[in-house]
Amino acid sequence: MSKIEIKGKNLLVLIVLIVIIILGYIYRDDIFKTKTASNTATSSKTYSAVFLSNGQVYFGVLKNATTQYLELVDIYYLQTANQNVQPKDKEENKETKLELVKLGKELHGPKDKMMINRDQVLFYEELKDDSQVVQIIQKDKQGATE
Repeated sequence: MSKIEIKGKNLLVLIVLIVIIILGYIYRDDIFKTKTASNTATSSKTYSAVFLSNGQVYFGVLKNATTQYLELVDIYYLQTANQNVQPKDKEENKETKLELVKLGKELHGPKDKMMINRDQVLFYEELKDDSQVVQIIQKDKQGATE
C-alpha cells in the first residue's frame, strides 16, 4: 500500500483550496445570484402595498424585491371617483370615493405585470389576509370566475 506524502507548499495549497471550496459552498447564492426563498419578497399569494415616490400606491403579489427592479403581478391600484351628494344651502358638496381598480382595464391595455425601479420605491409592506384591500381583491376574483 502506497502512502501519499504532502509536505510544505503542497499542504498549504491543499488547505487553501479546501477553504475556498467551503467558502464557495457557503456563499454560493450570493456568488451566482440564484433565486431562492430568501430572494422572494413574499409568498406566492401574499399581497403587498408598494408605495412609490410619485405618490402612487400599487397592490399586488411581489415576486422579487432583491434586484434593481421589483416584479409586481396581480396588480390593483386606487382611483378616485367623485360623487355628488345632495347639495346643502345651494352649495354643491362633493364626496370623494376611492375604488380599487384591476390593472389591465385601461385604454392602452397593459399586461398584469409591472417592473418597478427600486429607486422609485419609498417602501413596501405585506398586507394581512383580513385587510380591506385583500378582501376586495378576493371578491373581485370570485366575481371574475363566476
